[in-house]
Amino acid sequence: MNKNLLILLVLVLSDLSCPTFVKPGPFLDSTLAKGLWVSNKDRIEPPHSLFEGGWVWTASDNLQLTYICRAKIDVSNDVSIMPGELLNETCYVSGNPSGASVLGVRAFKEYEVLLKTEDEVYEWTDFDGKEGTVANGAIIGGIGSHYEPILVCRKFLNGTGHDIGKSKAVLGQFSPEKGVCFYEVEVNLSDWIKWDVSLATEKFQLLILRARGKEQCAVENKT
Repeated sequence: MNKNLLILLVLVLSDLSCPTFVKPGPFLDSTLAKGLWVSNKDRIEPPHSLFEGGWVWTASDNLQLTYICRAKIDVSNDVSIMPGELLNETCYVSGNPSGASVLGVRAFKEYEVLLKTEDEVYEWTDFDGKEGTVANGAIIGGIGSHYEPILVCRKFLNGTGHDIGKSKAVLGQFSPEKGVCFYEVEVNLSDWIKWDVSLATEKFQLLILRARGKEQCAVENKT
């Protein structure tokens, strides 16, 4: 077996050693946030700006920011909306490999982007797989085929594996029903064999809207 392919398989299996489950009660009780999503066909004006969520490296070794997007997926009459990673005006959405996309990555030119404003306080929070709970304010990035909310997640890759290159933060989707974060990454098996593949991890972060500006000031004034 190709050495680089073996490294990739080890990375995938190490991330999926045991399943993570979300506790239904605390999850249903948590207050989720919808976020502000706008079609890429609409003009985006200040004070709104794209939400930069991660970064990758270009072929010329330049760091390139990525943004949070979502797209509509229609597979076998099951329509869902899934968040993903916006790079070079393309929204890459990861998920379970299927007949429509063997490697589990779909590319969309029509999508929505998540916007941020100056009065909003966002942060990335580690998902507590041991407790299986989701923090209040988690951003809903989409909706699954069974009408379950899909959250925005990201995974850090430290670049120790030959196939993932330098360290990066890649964006993806988290389904409480499946308990893992699906994300997309480019795998280089050689100089001329490069694949965009969908991987899954139990160790990730969720995007949380902690407070809006006025709410934050009110809390500070009470303390």
